[in-house]
This record gives sequence, C-alpha cells and structure tokens, in this order.
Amino acid sequence: MKKIAWLLTAALLLTAAASGQDQPKKKGGFWNKVKKGVESTTGLDVSKETLFVYPQLGQWKMEFVSATGNPSTGEVSVTIGIMPLAGQKSAFLKLTEVTDAAGRGVAEGAAWKATSKFRTSDLGASPLYHEDLAAGTYAEYRFQPIKVEPGMKSFKALKFTLETGNAQEEGFEARDVPVTWE
Repeated sequence: MKKIAWLLTAALLLTAAASGQDQPKKKGGFWNKVKKGVESTTGLDVSKETLFVYPQLGQWKMEFVSATGNPSTGEVSVTIGIMPLAGQKSAFLKLTEVTDAAGRGVAEGAAWKATSKFRTSDLGASPLYHEDLAAGTYAEYRFQPIKVEPGMKSFKALKFTLETGNAQEEGFEARDVPVTWE
C-alpha cells in the first residue's frame, strides 16, 4: 500500500513539474481547427469571409452583397444588406472610416465622402437611407464610391454609423471585404 502511495505521489510531482514548464503556445489553435473543419465539410474559405462587427448584439443583422471596382477610375461600389432585429423602421448609413488591404487609412475627401448631402425631399432616393425596414428582410445599402488603387483585392475594414430616428449607433464595421474588378 505504501508503494502505491509513493508511486502516485511521484507521478503527481512529475506531472506538476512538467506542466509548470514554459511551453510555446500555439496561437489560434482552436480557431484553426474550426476553420479547417468548416472548409473541409462545406468547401467555403471562411478565413476570407466578410465579418461584421456590431456595437450591440441583437439589434441588427448584416450581410455582404458586393464590392465592385472600375479599374479605369479606381472607384469601388460596396453594397451590404442590413436587417433590423429590434424594431427599427428606418436608418441612414454614414461611412466613417476606410482601411485598404495593406492596413492604411484611406483619407476622407477626394477618395470618399463621409456623408452624401440630400435634400429632405430626395432622402428616399438615397442608397444610404431606407424608411421601410422590416424584420426578416434585408434592405440593400450602397456606400458612396470609394477611390483606391486599381487591383486592390480587399478592404481591411469599413467603419460606419447608422442613424435611426434621433439616435446615432456608432461602432459598426465590415472586415475583409473582397473587391471584384470589372
């Protein structure tokens, strides 16, 4: 009985000593396994999927529709779908920041405008505004054209704000937005 107790104590000390050593940690090990599993079963390349960041969960759902560039002008038109989940009836989209594929900020002004100015009577014709939002249905929003280097493969990030009624909801972001040049 004493031998078993000594063996268990020795095994416990050895495992404690081995676990206390600094071992190199793999970064993203679990996420890489999940990505490989999804890619092998569905055929989708999830490492390059557009990701949406929300300031608060449960209020909005968004989807990537398209990002089409004109190689002669360098202008890219990005369209996303936005669906309310918490009863919002209208929203105006305002682009606040653009980051290119290399991680450099694209300056507002000549390359893109933060807000397109519309008269109140023309607001309904704006691709940045919808007043008929309904849960379960995506409304398409088209950002103002963004001027970048022709051939750029993707935007690292597009940050934007939604103005709903009298409130401004800041902190929305679309990451890894692929660009198709036509």
